Amino acid sequence: MVDLLAHHRQVGAGHGVIHGQVTGDVRILPNIAVVHHGQINGDLIVEPASSIVIHGMVNGAVRNLGGKVVIHGWVDELIDVAGAESQVMPGSRVRGKGGGPFME
Repeated sequence: MVDLLAHHRQVGAGHGVIHGQVTGDVRILPNIAVVHHGQINGDLIVEPASSIVIHGMVNGAVRNLGGKVVIHGWVDELIDVAGAESQVMPGSRVRGKGGGPFME
C-alpha cells in the first residue's frame, strides 16, 4: 500500500498531485488533499478529513471512509461509509457494484 502522507508533506501544505501509474492500493491520510491525473491499479482508500479529486482512472474500488471524493474520471467501484461525501460529476463513469455496466 502506498501511504501519501510523507510524499505530500514534501509537496507542501498537505496538498499533492498523483501523475502517472501506481500499482497497488493507495491510501490518502487525514488532512491531505490530492488531485489524481493518472491511473491507480488497486484500491484507493480515502481516510476521514482527507480529500481527492479524480481526473484519471482507478482500476479498483474507491473506498471513502469519511473524506471528500469528487470523480471526473473512471472508477471501477465507489464505496461510501456513513458520513462520507462523494460526488460523481457529469461525464465521469463509475462501474456498478458487482461488476455491472459503467454508469454516467
